[in-house]
Amino acid sequence: MPVLPKDYSNSPLVRKAVRTAENHGMLAHGDHVLAGVSGGPDSVALLHLLLLLAPKFSLEIGIAHVNHCLRQAESDRDANFVSFLAAKLDLPYHECRVDVSKYRKKHKLSLEEAARRVRYTFFNKIAMENRYGSIALGHNCDDNAELVLMNILRGSGSLGISGIPALRWRNDPRLKIIRPLISSGRAEIIAFLEKYNLEYVLDSSNSDTRFLRNRIRHRLLPLLRESYNSAAVKNINRLSLLANSEEQWLEEMTAPLFCDAVMDANTDCITLSIQAILKAHVAARRRIIRKAVLTCRGSLRRIGFSHIEAILDLLKNKATEKTIDLPDRIRVRRRHSTLVITREKRPLREISPRQNVPDNMKSAGPDTAFLDMDKFSFPIIVRPPRPGDRFTPLGMKGSQKLKKYFINHKTPRYERTRCPLLVSHDKIIWVPGHRIDESVKVTKTTQKVAKAQLLLA
Repeated sequence: MPVLPKDYSNSPLVRKAVRTAENHGMLAHGDHVLAGVSGGPDSVALLHLLLLLAPKFSLEIGIAHVNHCLRQAESDRDANFVSFLAAKLDLPYHECRVDVSKYRKKHKLSLEEAARRVRYTFFNKIAMENRYGSIALGHNCDDNAELVLMNILRGSGSLGISGIPALRWRNDPRLKIIRPLISSGRAEIIAFLEKYNLEYVLDSSNSDTRFLRNRIRHRLLPLLRESYNSAAVKNINRLSLLANSEEQWLEEMTAPLFCDAVMDANTDCITLSIQAILKAHVAARRRIIRKAVLTCRGSLRRIGFSHIEAILDLLKNKATEKTIDLPDRIRVRRRHSTLVITREKRPLREISPRQNVPDNMKSAGPDTAFLDMDKFSFPIIVRPPRPGDRFTPLGMKGSQKLKKYFINHKTPRYERTRCPLLVSHDKIIWVPGHRIDESVKVTKTTQKVAKAQLLLA
């Protein structure tokens, strides 16, 4: 552990970062934190902040560095600097070397997206292998303002304007990304490093105005500050904060509508009711489609406004059979009254549009369910609802009371008591006319499928 200056904790930057960490619940006692350190000023300041907080939270800290091989000798210099820093501080050090230019060409990505994907893949791998619960990154409020402006210029919606989240959970609930410096400015960080004589390196590519982000950083933001509003960065971050909270609220409002529209789903395919989608407001329709694509694809990168609008046009098209192809082997097909979104294993040009609808999806509906037989056991009973009944609706995370589900979906009171439940060993696996439980959904690894139907006498 390094010897820190006596007044280190009184630094305005440290106080602000600690307040940010506390407000967002970033750190807990005994956390294992993996710091992504490039060697630049932001990541070096982040590392020293974590070292300062280590005794208070009993933190275990490790360092991860990615050599992108984009700046030849300069990239190697950065890697050597971070390696030396880790040794000096006696911290675990993890490094990987990836030729991002080759990776970019292979995966047909932009340079920025390729570098980002390489970094996060490595950070996630190291975190899971070494039981780090948090990945700490050095993004600051200037970075956030730049990203928001980039997204505005691209025509993004509220999600893009939300910017960089202070805290974000990964797909694995055991792992989160934290950004304690997100409320701090670049000038504050540099002043902190210079005051305490903390060494760092500079990335020369950050001055290359061929990249949009750098043009925004070096040209647009200075112009906005000097000619329009000296508090431009602060105000853009406030816009980001407001958009973020409203985005979360809108997602909560849309969730029941999404559940209403989902007829069947697994990891590679989701079937939606066109009628249920068209009942919603056009803004909600876009969110339902985006969430469905996200469910199949795992992300919405490279999925733009034009793609979503094309799918919405497909819903209003009178043709009963029509397809649209999206990036990353996503095929969207209208089939009579349903919309089927599938992620194919082969390139779409090798697959006939009529080959991509799984047989087990063709007759799915409110009164027909397909269940993974290895996920439940017999005997199965049919019973009416009871007080306190809970289940996890297909496509949702976490269980909820059946009563709350009915209320959210505006199910009339007289229908609730008459709704039969399919139950396996006291666990609800299907609410006929509504949803199966998430735990019994059919996936690509399913070996045996059970078909259940509700037949009213």
